[in-house]
Amino acid sequence: DGTVNGAATRLAGGEKLLGILPFGTVNRLARDLKIPLDPDQAAAALAQGTPDRIDVAYVNDRMFTCNCYIGAQPLISEEREALRGRGLMERVSGYIRLLRMVFTYRRRMAVILDDGETRTSGRILSLAVSNNLYLESPSLLLERQTLSGGKLGVYLSEHRSGRGLIWVLVKAVCGRWRGDPYLSVREATELHIEIRASSIKLTYDGEIDRFDTPLDFRIDP
Repeated sequence: DGTVNGAATRLAGGEKLLGILPFGTVNRLARDLKIPLDPDQAAAALAQGTPDRIDVAYVNDRMFTCNCYIGAQPLISEEREALRGRGLMERVSGYIRLLRMVFTYRRRMAVILDDGETRTSGRILSLAVSNNLYLESPSLLLERQTLSGGKLGVYLSEHRSGRGLIWVLVKAVCGRWRGDPYLSVREATELHIEIRASSIKLTYDGEIDRFDTPLDFRIDP
């Protein structure tokens, strides 16, 4: 998805078509576009397919096609990236260590959120913003029903530890994540987030980078 992001950033707003061959690990955008995950089948589908338009989202003018995470997820992504290319036993040991780190993660942050209609504040463990909303249906990977609905999905975790985040993921696989009392969901076309720190690490479409605050999200048709 990071590679697709780079290509989509160059093509957004123009008339050139973006065709995705899913050689990546997760292939979230390809899945939501119903592109076959087999590269040969994907190539055939692209050759016979009909072009369509999708929304793109931005955080501080950096584009993303899938989602953006604040809080626990960037730390997890960094640790996972550090394990790439290591030996089998080192990776296994690293993933066990990572799982323990997630379970004991307690670094909550104070935020103020303003979507143009409502201004709220709170302390969150993690926050996700998606390009269009996720379906509440059983799935190993959260899916979006549409990529042209014109809405950001905003998901706030107010859990006290990473154990709660793990439990939300279990509920998501079962299609019941909206019932979690520590998870709030809203939709918006724009979102302004104030954080005490002058900068913060984010993951967007699987990439990790540091962004100046405040954070401004928007969605474009």
